[in-house]
Amino acid sequence: MEKHHSYNKLAGTAALHCHIDNMLESANASIYWKDKKGRYLGLNNRFTDYLCGSQLQPGDIVGSTDRDFVWVEEAPILEKNDQEVICTASSKTVVEPCRSTDNAVKLFLSHKTPLRSQHGKIIGVFGISYYLDGNQSTSDMLKTLGFSTDLIAFNLLQSKYYEKPDNQLTARQIDCLFYLVKGFTIKQIAKTLSLSPRTVEHYLDTIKQKLNCESRVELISLALTLPAIKNRFFELNVYE
Repeated sequence: MEKHHSYNKLAGTAALHCHIDNMLESANASIYWKDKKGRYLGLNNRFTDYLCGSQLQPGDIVGSTDRDFVWVEEAPILEKNDQEVICTASSKTVVEPCRSTDNAVKLFLSHKTPLRSQHGKIIGVFGISYYLDGNQSTSDMLKTLGFSTDLIAFNLLQSKYYEKPDNQLTARQIDCLFYLVKGFTIKQIAKTLSLSPRTVEHYLDTIKQKLNCESRVELISLALTLPAIKNRFFELNVYE
């Protein structure tokens, strides 16, 4: 009887692990968990699909940190959010930028919560990130999960830059900034706006000076809080 009980317990555990694995891989979101030092302990295939394409597999990322990959410039933002979750022992929902291997900066609605050991000790962070691709299917999925447009807008406004005005930017500069946030390269922005790549670079450098940004990542983070940029995204139904 005891042997039979042990067998049932092992079979049940194996079935549970299989069920969890299927959930991780069928989810329409990037799912990952890290230790306190930001090292990846695990992730699903959707994570690599969004950011790495076929260049990396989950096993290539486990054990590394965000600073080891192409999204290294966005790593400080991700680390800051992770540490807030760990230090406050509470969940956090934010919009995060992250660069993919095609050099496009993508936006994700991330829900992060403390990762705990079986004894309840916080050992890291567990995250679920939904890619904001602007499609209606994504919008419907987020609403089904309980994420509203108001929540996304609220989190965008929490940036430390939200008080900076954008009325000092010209219409052409705002165009360049908008497409930069969408993940366009300099050449793609130039082609879309019928400008030369050199002119686009000049516009972006001027914007950085006007808004007192030191890096392109900082510029994108700031752009997400500017009414002129947010309104363009709302007009395209990115968040609805």
